[in-house]
Amino acid sequence: MSFKITSIALLFCAASAEAQLGVLDSVFLGTGYTNEVYYNTQTMTKTIVPKNNWELGFQNNLMQASIIANHTYGVTVYRCPNVSLSDFLNADTTGLTTWTPLFNSDVTWNDGALNATRSANPFDFGWGTYDMGTHFVTGDSVFIIKLVTGPPGPGAVTEYRKLAVTLKTPGGDYYVRQSNLDNTNDITDTIFKADYLYKNFGYYSLRNNSKLDREPISTDWDILFTRYYENVQPVGYYPVAGILSNIGVQVAEASGVDVLTVNAANYTSQFSTKISEIGSDWKFYDQPNNLWVIQDSLTYFVKSQTNLISQITLTGFGGSATGMVSFFVTSIPTSVNEIQQANLVSMALQPNVCNQNTTLIFSSKLNSTYLCTITGLSGQIISQLSFNADAGLNQKQLDVSELKAGIYFVTLTTNTEKLTAKLIKN
Repeated sequence: MSFKITSIALLFCAASAEAQLGVLDSVFLGTGYTNEVYYNTQTMTKTIVPKNNWELGFQNNLMQASIIANHTYGVTVYRCPNVSLSDFLNADTTGLTTWTPLFNSDVTWNDGALNATRSANPFDFGWGTYDMGTHFVTGDSVFIIKLVTGPPGPGAVTEYRKLAVTLKTPGGDYYVRQSNLDNTNDITDTIFKADYLYKNFGYYSLRNNSKLDREPISTDWDILFTRYYENVQPVGYYPVAGILSNIGVQVAEASGVDVLTVNAANYTSQFSTKISEIGSDWKFYDQPNNLWVIQDSLTYFVKSQTNLISQITLTGFGGSATGMVSFFVTSIPTSVNEIQQANLVSMALQPNVCNQNTTLIFSSKLNSTYLCTITGLSGQIISQLSFNADAGLNQKQLDVSELKAGIYFVTLTTNTEKLTAKLIKN
């Protein structure tokens, strides 16, 4: 059996199952999936960004050098065979129809399309090679990039660019060279790591020769609702709408279960770092009835970078007409021994970015005494407050006006449980 989701069914689910499954939430990717949404599973914070304003993304990590391509915006990447960086001006599209297009990995963020030809050599990044002595990654490849200059889809206007990533410095800056096929508009630009501090990638538009800061900081999101290319066998890479997880986030799939009673403790050894562990196969298209069907008996446990666990159960999908994805989300106590007897159901800060005050919102199953602790990044305790709360939904205003600007953690604790949320003081 599977769920055939309608708006009436969603309302029924919200009324009958919210107590067990937490909060019913939704995101909208827009008509034709024009946006993507970064989502924090603990605070339910959403960051919506346009999908179609970039072609390449450069990984902001000193130990990695992934370069991703925006395939869903019509970007196709080819590596020119037997062409070195010194032959950049002579590279062209001769034989391109026989070349294999390169795609981003759907397993890890560390292998973008420009890394797809990397060898077994651990110092080979596909587009260049790392030097242990100088700590530079020096480019050794030339790529042909096919891109669209208007909306993608049937009748889209396309053009080709030559591209080479000539260098990545020890400090994490990328030097990028691009030109038209006839070598006009031959320019070199630099993607500076400092412009994207705490972000996974810095983005670049080849069409406009412009750099874009699109992502929230990495610690502020767990999963990404987006359209991407998935390696679907035996078809190969194919565009799908689905969910990818952040670097450092792990996901465990629980299938064939009662999603209302499934115990997260049974899946502690099944967490995966595969970024498409949720992916796209939680739904399928029912062609005869012209609707999307959600797989039942299927739920996911998402472990954040700070080891906080949430349960995500998908309930609806609107397809390309709206890009709507609906789901239940709830926080799970991280201690295995606390899971079945949890009193502290969920908590959030509203807003979690503030100047003067924020409201601590939490749900409790019983009347209880709580300790609220604010700590800094290094773990030092800034302040503590003890108070009583009733069963049900509670709100407690916190005055943070005397905190210095920075990142803090707000922890709500009982004798046996605790939940933590991040606070950014402007």
